[in-house]
Amino acid sequence: VEKGGAVGGLVHDGTAHIHRVQVGHYMGGNNGKIYFIDNNRIDLKEIVPNGPDGWLERPKTLQLQESAEQ
Repeated sequence: VEKGGAVGGLVHDGTAHIHRVQVGHYMGGNNGKIYFIDNNRIDLKEIVPNGPDGWLERPKTLQLQESAEQ
């Protein structure tokens, strides 16, 4: 989705909700920060525990799908 020159996305959260997201937004159970969006994917970095005293930055990619409901 493009609005005002900024590319964003629409994400269905598994319930009855759809969220508009942009680069810089946070999403997911591990508060992944979105750093890239295009027509095929959303890339984010999650911060997850890495042992008792540490944290690890983990990249994650969500592949985008076209809705079957057209």
